[in-house]
Amino acid sequence: RHRIFKLKIGAGEVNRDLAHVIAIKKALGDRASVRVDVNQAWDEAVALRACRILGTNGIDLIEQPISRNNRAGMARLNTMSPAPIMADESIECVEDAFNLAREGAASVFALKIAKNGGPRAVLRTAAIAEAAGIGLYGGTMLEGGIGTLASAHAFVTLNKLAGDTELFGPLLLTEDILSEPLVYREVELHVDLAHRLQFSERRQIIDRAQAAVLEKLFGGAEQLRPPRHIARADDAHPVALDHRLDDVRVHRDATHRFDFGAGDRLPIRDQRQRLQQRARILRRTLRPEARNLIRHLLP
Repeated sequence: RHRIFKLKIGAGEVNRDLAHVIAIKKALGDRASVRVDVNQAWDEAVALRACRILGTNGIDLIEQPISRNNRAGMARLNTMSPAPIMADESIECVEDAFNLAREGAASVFALKIAKNGGPRAVLRTAAIAEAAGIGLYGGTMLEGGIGTLASAHAFVTLNKLAGDTELFGPLLLTEDILSEPLVYREVELHVDLAHRLQFSERRQIIDRAQAAVLEKLFGGAEQLRPPRHIARADDAHPVALDHRLDDVRVHRDATHRFDFGAGDRLPIRDQRQRLQQRARILRRTLRPEARNLIRHLLP
């Protein structure tokens, strides 16, 4: 039934990971395509050897084998690997896509609207890729029905998605806030271009989900009481942390900058550093079990 499998590797010992992937490919043979996502886990030396082994054993695609910051290394891998190299974490904005294309650092781009800046931005990334002869892959960040439909509407405008898509986020949900859930049949998402996003009176679903998250992270909303002021890393200025999750607001404006509610107007990369710093401070205020749970949610 399924004809494409993407395996997450890189957390384990590299030889064991390679043997595992190759065994799966041999078992499937030509009945299915096997790809791997390394999530930046390897250094360049390991990646050079591993990509050769994977490519010569029939693996069709290798996603982000090394750090997103090592574009030169990605270019070298892309030249030497028998299997195409796909950039994912390396693309966080349209400018990243341009630089990767200019340096020949990937044969395929993963398109993700939530990470790239929305449907229009992801289509600009796709235009850069198409002009440079780079293949396209419709990625996901496990969005629900709204984000998945937005991704699908962008992707269907493209001439070709050589790497197919992975828009399966809604299939992981037990409930959806859409009045008319998306339609999946025969391992395909069916997109009605006239589909209107309609929300029924399903606020209770959102309330239950929020309550479940608070209970899991903090033991309930009443337990969410971090200190009002915690020193920054340089102890120069205190950082105010609001007690209520409802007060966390991010507003997008026409200049592609964000307003964090405190008068901050920073370039996007500086904003990312600020968010990472605040996430580290927040983690230090949480109980150990909560820190472990959100370690991958707040980088």
